[in-house]
Amino acid sequence: MEQLSAYEIAQQRIEQLGRHRGRLLMWSLLTVSCFSIISIIGNCALPFLCVTLAFTLRHAVELRYSSARWKPSQQRLEEQMTWLFGERWQDSAGVHEYSLALERILKLQKGRIEFFLHLALFVGVTLSLLVLVNSSMEPGYEYPPIGLFAFALIWLIVLALHANSVFPMRKNLMLREQEAGRAIQEELAHLQNIKRKNDDKLKRDAYYQIGDDGELIEVEQKRLRANPGENRQQSTE
Repeated sequence: MEQLSAYEIAQQRIEQLGRHRGRLLMWSLLTVSCFSIISIIGNCALPFLCVTLAFTLRHAVELRYSSARWKPSQQRLEEQMTWLFGERWQDSAGVHEYSLALERILKLQKGRIEFFLHLALFVGVTLSLLVLVNSSMEPGYEYPPIGLFAFALIWLIVLALHANSVFPMRKNLMLREQEAGRAIQEELAHLQNIKRKNDDKLKRDAYYQIGDDGELIEVEQKRLRANPGENRQQSTE
């Protein structure tokens, strides 16, 4: 597994920015369409409007934070680097390390804004469903169906889990990032170890002869064909 160059990382970010622009345009068009549908079929399209509006705002946030104009504070970046790579991160930090730290800061920041969008979506959809249910209820019914309450309760639990993941206590956030840093370092060490073993492995169908110091020396096949009498042996796997 090869590391991406700085040029390839920049190219990926440009492509990602283009994808966010395309998705924002698509959801914006869907939101405008829902406004048009409401004028035709009435309040039945309100939940769909809430959903399309929430996704439009979400992709607007993605576009905002994927832009090169947004940068975290230097203190926040250094704190993230320390959590991921230890106190002496400045000795070995490069483009890839900074890119990873920025990506994780960005992910948390977007997650927090998406939580508020999630909360607004929950309120909008729930109120829209209440309006639709109340308008369709027969006279004599005082309370909405139990299914609506169950739906709202399950969504509230999901909302609480979302809040817990994007607004952790500082200590919990530090422990989570340190664990992520250790996992990344272990994976890199594993990949480097595999590469080292593959590099050290004797090549298949290559020929070797014993040198003066008793070590195996790879011999070119052209030379072997020119000097068939040389002492050689085929490598073992």
